[in-house]
Amino acid sequence: MSQRGWEDFYLNTFSTIIAQAVEKIKVDIVAQTLEQLKIDIASQSLSQLNVNIAGQSVALEVKGNVNANITNSQLDVNVTNSSLNVNVQGTADVNIAQASVDLNVKNDDYVERIRLLENDNTTTDMFYDVGYVIGKYFPKNARGWINVIKCYIKSGASGGKLTIYLKRTLDGPPLYSKTYDIEANLSPQWRDFGGWGFTWEYDSIVIVVVTEGDVQLGYDESGNLDGFKGTTVSRLYIDNTRPYIRYSIRGCSAGSLPISGTVNTIQIPDTTSSAIKAGTSVPASSSETLIDISATGTVKWLAVSFEGTDSQLAKVQIEVDDVLIWDMSIPDTYRRLGFSQGGAGSVVYITQYDTTNNYYAIVFNNAFSFKRRFKVTVKNESTSNSITATAMAIISKIA
Repeated sequence: MSQRGWEDFYLNTFSTIIAQAVEKIKVDIVAQTLEQLKIDIASQSLSQLNVNIAGQSVALEVKGNVNANITNSQLDVNVTNSSLNVNVQGTADVNIAQASVDLNVKNDDYVERIRLLENDNTTTDMFYDVGYVIGKYFPKNARGWINVIKCYIKSGASGGKLTIYLKRTLDGPPLYSKTYDIEANLSPQWRDFGGWGFTWEYDSIVIVVVTEGDVQLGYDESGNLDGFKGTTVSRLYIDNTRPYIRYSIRGCSAGSLPISGTVNTIQIPDTTSSAIKAGTSVPASSSETLIDISATGTVKWLAVSFEGTDSQLAKVQIEVDDVLIWDMSIPDTYRRLGFSQGGAGSVVYITQYDTTNNYYAIVFNNAFSFKRRFKVTVKNESTSNSITATAMAIISKIA
């Protein structure tokens, strides 16, 4: 063995090193064809194995188990101007125990950009009738600063209005809305609707469009049909159409990394507001809506009162997410409470029960939570006299 260096050290194809202490094995293959390179190190001490293959196509096949134990050291994997493909068939488990790990996935595509979410053709000669509630659902990658929402529309001689609602889910309430004036005699075209001025924080979005007057929204019936239609903004159903609605956002990434499990706990902001409708006259044999809210939230406090000759015949009707859950007059409630008005702070508390002056009032404390809609209606079951109704509520809504 030469002492001059690596250039004088050669092993033939079948060279074997047995029971030796070797500090370094360097295999450098440049511009050569090598069918097989087999290195078998058994019961040896090897401080470094350096394999440098340049300009070659090499398949590496490993059979059996590969155990990599790295203790008080650093493992660097550098891939330059190349493709690193990892194909796992079956189940792969990654376990990190008793360690602090920073996982940094760097992708040059993840930069600030404007993205347009769309699913339609360029033009169409099909338009919905005026007044339909039309929705389009974008289930992924909707998070970002809202740039504009594009709609393919046309208008007639009188023009009209177009209202856009933004929802997180198909059966949820609208979180934001804006109404735009549309001029008369607008030829079919894509129109940008901006001015939103906030970041959409959710990965999915439902865009609902409602037209008024002589304004129509375009659609087609080909491709991947993703239309939804309904009679109210809060509740939409599948429709075999493809609405011409596009969603433009900025400050977004080129895609998302799919992650399973709990990544973070997000505190959802809420706001507290009040709703008051006082002194409403309800004619005989009719109903009047006092409170109607489309949102997600909790009713912290609700008070309803009646005055008039037949006010004992008035019913309080409460709907949560379009389901009637309370339909009872105050005298009926009094009887079902065991002829008791309840106490202050109770969930149901009759605060006034004046049969002499025909004045009745009832309070609900923290009694109702709703996902889409909360509605309070008064039904006057008197056939001859009107009554006067008042409702007040304190409501906590998700912003």
